[in-house]
Amino acid sequence: MKRVYIAGKITGLIQEEFLENFSRAEVEIRASGHIPINPSRLYVYGLPYEDYIKIDRILLRSCDEIYMLRNWKDSPGARDELKWAQNVGMKAWYESEKK
Repeated sequence: MKRVYIAGKITGLIQEEFLENFSRAEVEIRASGHIPINPSRLYVYGLPYEDYIKIDRILLRSCDEIYMLRNWKDSPGARDELKWAQNVGMKAWYESEKK
């Protein structure tokens, strides 16, 4: 079983929307036999953006692969996470645009 980090847009979305997006990915990753690492579960309102990035990077470093939500291109943080993951040789999964 691999640990799969979920990356996608949070900033600018209402809480219910980003939690639903990340939860949907969790279900898909579990169904494929892997362990989802969902940073939205640690989301605490009020921290500076830079602190979220630090937390996310720690989580990402503990993973084997990265799963990109379909809105990842709209998130500077998710784009940065993908770039970092690719630089260390992680496999990237992409949520289907057709869902």
